[in-house]
Amino acid sequence: MPDPIVSVEAIVLALLVSGVLAGIARRVGTLAADLGRVVAIGAGFYLGCGWLGIVPRWSIREDRDRLLILVIPAVWMVEIVGTLPRAPLWLVWTGRLVVAGLGTPVLLWGSVYLSTLWTPMVAVRVSVGIAAVEAMEWGLLAKLAHRGTDLSLSIAMAATLVAASVANALSGYLGAGEVGMVLSASVLGGAVARSRSVGIAVVGLASLLTTGHFFGELRADHAAILAAAPMLAWVPEAPGLRAISAKPRAILRVALVAVLVGGVVADAGRRFVEAGGFAVAAGTSAEGP
Repeated sequence: MPDPIVSVEAIVLALLVSGVLAGIARRVGTLAADLGRVVAIGAGFYLGCGWLGIVPRWSIREDRDRLLILVIPAVWMVEIVGTLPRAPLWLVWTGRLVVAGLGTPVLLWGSVYLSTLWTPMVAVRVSVGIAAVEAMEWGLLAKLAHRGTDLSLSIAMAATLVAASVANALSGYLGAGEVGMVLSASVLGGAVARSRSVGIAVVGLASLLTTGHFFGELRADHAAILAAAPMLAWVPEAPGLRAISAKPRAILRVALVAVLVGGVVADAGRRFVEAGGFAVAAGTSAEGP
């Protein structure tokens, strides 16, 4: 069982580190803010995980190791390329598609899903389906951030990550919950830079939901709702709402996402209480059902 005091310390550390680094970058200029936020979120995330004792093991035997060693660094590099002023769009999108496409197979590598439960065709269909949703959301939210909605969008993404973490914990996968809370704090701290990088949050959310569903007991409907929730951030950009001033639209953006993900957490909490506790033994990681 995780120590709640250490968990809070890790969350605060991730928030402060990412916030301070992003704030420094913002003072330098727009390009530095974009690049600095990517670096800030990553630094806050890894230091927070390190404080919890969650460090990558080079044997890469578990899904969390693959997240820390392969998935997050990959999206980190794609986001850094995306901050370059002359980076061709095809290169950025190629990177996004590669990260999204390989995310599920990497996280599920060595599990019973890929070894015995699924046929190769089923594995391809699941991976492609998740990748398509992830890449589409990544592109649409990046476009939304370019409209100057970066601060409210970051808050909405952080709220979704918190909800996914709590839902994972209530579903018996505390390890994913810990990682998700640290990531949400890093995303929130990085919002200080007001940049347009959303990839780490999007890929991190997809990873939490994937591992929570396949290695924990996160319900498929809860995972689907949480995955779609950030797209509600587009609602205030509808033609009829564009006439409203920026601040009310930002509040509406955060509120819409928060209400939806809050409903998921409430339902997960209700089911948790009805079950009388965790349905499975809490662990820090898993390799299969």
